[in-house]
Amino acid sequence: MKLNNKILSSAAAVLAAVSLGLITSQTVNAQSITLHKGYDKTATPYIRQKGEFIHANKSIKIKNYKFYGQPILTKGDKVVYASATTPRLINQEPYYYIGNSGYIKQNNAYVMKGGTYVLTRNSYVYDKNGNRLKTYRGKRAYLPYNTKIKSPNGEEYYRKPYTYYNIGKNIYIQSDQIAKLNGKGILFVSQNSSVYNSRGQRQRQVIKAGRLVPYAGKVQDKGGQYFYVANNKNHTVRSLKSYKIKDNYYFRIGKNQ
Repeated sequence: MKLNNKILSSAAAVLAAVSLGLITSQTVNAQSITLHKGYDKTATPYIRQKGEFIHANKSIKIKNYKFYGQPILTKGDKVVYASATTPRLINQEPYYYIGNSGYIKQNNAYVMKGGTYVLTRNSYVYDKNGNRLKTYRGKRAYLPYNTKIKSPNGEEYYRKPYTYYNIGKNIYIQSDQIAKLNGKGILFVSQNSSVYNSRGQRQRQVIKAGRLVPYAGKVQDKGGQYFYVANNKNHTVRSLKSYKIKDNYYFRIGKNQ
């Protein structure tokens, strides 16, 4: 799934890289974490009871903390990133998928409640590369105005995992509260992700979901292909440089990675 101009939400200086297989894992031996700066310069930690993480009834100061033991990964909540009628980008133009490897242009239809497409004009049917099909479902690949087509898709979702860091005395910090790991800015890996080289070739490394990964380069105070809004008075737009390789976008995490 290709994401364009996607806002990557962050509590502060953490870019959440969603689903694109961009990152690596070098966090096992981490010793310290730095919390992001909230409005009141405090954070709400968690405590662990019967294996579950719940909010503690107190706040802690924003500062550097040592953590102990291995971070604990949890499954996380279900997050929908594409509904049944989310358009697909083909050659930078949005299309609706109508099943049986057929697509129609988004501008040629609207969506009724329940996920049914209604054509607002006569429409050709296209393949996944944006080429017109000659036939579709045994007939000419051409649909007349007012044709109704039930979307064949269901919701697509992932579970945003959370990792908890024990800073002592049964006090834990959730991964999305963390801005730096060992003094370095980090990316949060939301799904299991492969590492690629500068040619876009997949390497053997796979990063597990929920890990925090140091990135290469510096965050800039301006928008980019992927960006977030800093949690400060000015709501500063920030971005980390991404690299386009064979029509996919990547973040750099190290030499040739």
